[in-house]
Amino acid sequence: DDGFEIDAITVRQIAYEAHISTGLLNYHFKSKHKLIVTAVERIVDTAARSKYQARLCENDTARARLIKFLKAISQVLAQYESYSKLLIQDELLSQRFTTPEVIIPLLGEIRPDLSSKRIRLLAVQIVATFQYIFLKEDGFLDYMEIDHMDYDALIDDVFAQLSI
Repeated sequence: DDGFEIDAITVRQIAYEAHISTGLLNYHFKSKHKLIVTAVERIVDTAARSKYQARLCENDTARARLIKFLKAISQVLAQYESYSKLLIQDELLSQRFTTPEVIIPLLGEIRPDLSSKRIRLLAVQIVATFQYIFLKEDGFLDYMEIDHMDYDALIDDVFAQLSI
């Protein structure tokens, strides 16, 4: 977390740091928002992939790999909280389903009996649950009458209730 304020940074500053012209940035990304979202996606994806790989064991089942993936991504999202909220809000308000798409292969391994449509719906249910809780963490803490968020325990609790 570099501690920069998303609203305060300018395309000119980004171009200067990247040693490229503002015109090139504007042409490629079309907007400051899209540029910031792309940068945050890359940071979060790289960090989550690293944490996920560190958690994996050779004999993990697909279910264990899915849970470890969700725990790794939640750890990274919490680490980059303000930037992550921007990323989640952007995905929720767009027509993209980027995050559910990532877990579809694992869900297919876990539940080969389900149709592609049902797998996709299950992926959305899982991801949307955690996105909602992450965006409303303070309210969720009050709602659950707990004083701190433990995403690892939350993921375990949610998966204990799922039929996967």
